[in-house]
Amino acid sequence: PDLLERLGRVDLFIHDSEHSFENQFFEFRLAWQHLRPGGLIAASDINCSEAFTTFQQQVGAGGQTYFVDDGMAIMIKSEREP
Repeated sequence: PDLLERLGRVDLFIHDSEHSFENQFFEFRLAWQHLRPGGLIAASDINCSEAFTTFQQQVGAGGQTYFVDDGMAIMIKSEREP
């Protein structure tokens, strides 16, 4: 959180840390708040918990998702997102 706060906006966030639901969901939500419109989240091991699916449902039309394989996804933040 401190690094993202210092950076302000980021273009890319790569999640490949601890894969519990709580940690994944926390990091996706935090990164999304700091992600610039058009920026992306790359997430590995999304099949370890329901965090990515839950996050994807929460974001809804604010992001477009592409699945690389069963365990890897990329979500792009809509250009219209604040």
